[in-house]
Amino acid sequence: MSLTDSEKAKRVARIEALEAEVESLRESAQRLRDGQKMAFGALAGVAALLIAFAWHSGHKTYENDKQAMLDALNKANDERQQKFQASLTKDAEEQGKLIDSRIAIKWRQLQSGLAASGGSSSNAIARLNSDITRKIVMISDQIDQRYGEVAGLTYFNQAIATLNKGLPAASAEYFMSAALAFWQSGDENNVQTCMARLFQYCLPRMRQRDLAARPSVEEKYGLLLAKMESLNTGGKWQVAIGELRRLMSEVKARK
Repeated sequence: MSLTDSEKAKRVARIEALEAEVESLRESAQRLRDGQKMAFGALAGVAALLIAFAWHSGHKTYENDKQAMLDALNKANDERQQKFQASLTKDAEEQGKLIDSRIAIKWRQLQSGLAASGGSSSNAIARLNSDITRKIVMISDQIDQRYGEVAGLTYFNQAIATLNKGLPAASAEYFMSAALAFWQSGDENNVQTCMARLFQYCLPRMRQRDLAARPSVEEKYGLLLAKMESLNTGGKWQVAIGELRRLMSEVKARK
């Protein structure tokens, strides 16, 4: 059965309409897929922003907490150092009174000895004087040994605290003071530790203006250098003396 021209035209029109509808559906599906991709991209971007914001907020909070803890530790350390220094000063005053008391006793013994000898025996006077001098020196040495280490540890802790605060000049002065105190107690190992910290962390970071702002550094430098030279038997401290002089010269030349 053959189709009439009219029927053929209707069939062609229906096919074209169906094709147009299918194409429209395809375009709609493609737009939907594109929309989904854009939505997923937007969600991914928002998620990335949220993650970055959360990280930034967390990092900021961490930095703030860390700084707060550091400030609290520095404050506590300063307070502890002040109390310790006050205690050390009090002990030194008490020891000074004890020395004065013992010297007074020995002086009275000397006077008694002079009175008993009638002032005629120079040998007896010399022996009494030598005995008093020896005991006074012995008392002084005992105090130096006992409190030199305490003072050295106090200065050393203060040096570390000021170094952590970014104050190399103050730290240098405390390390020099600690070294001198440790020498009083005969603790050369801690002297070497102080010198190593001084050479590595303090003097290389200092400039002319640091010495101008803190002249006590040069005073302690002179005392330390003199002490090292006086104990440089057999060249024991020769390398350290040379390094100390070299680094201090660089500090004075550094603008």
